[in-house]
Amino acid sequence: DQQATLAKSDAATEVVAPTAPKISPKEWRITLKKVDGSRLGIDVDLSDEKTLVVDAINDGLVSSWNKANRDAEVKVGDRIVEINGQKGSAGELAQVCGNDSILEMLVTRGA
Repeated sequence: DQQATLAKSDAATEVVAPTAPKISPKEWRITLKKVDGSRLGIDVDLSDEKTLVVDAINDGLVSSWNKANRDAEVKVGDRIVEINGQKGSAGELAQVCGNDSILEMLVTRGA
C-alpha cells in the first residue's frame, strides 16, 4: 500500500504527506490541516472565476508542505482547481479554505 501519512508539527501547523502518488507531473494532490489559527500562507488570484491561481507563497501551511514535499511543491503560477471535492467556482474554493480544517487540494501546473 503506497498510502503514507506524515505529520510534521512546528508551533501550530501540521502537514500531511500525499495520500496518493502524483496523478501526473502536471497534476497532484496535497493535504493540509489547519490547527489553532494556522494560515495557508498563499496569495491567490480569483480572476478566472474557476480556480485559485497562486500569486505568492508566504509563511504558513503551504510553505511547510513545500519544505517537507520537494517533489510535490506548490509554486507561484500553479492553479488550485479543487478543494475537498469542490470545484468550478473560485469563490467557493476560497470559502472552503476558510471554513474547513482539513484541505485536500488538487493542484495543476501549466496549460
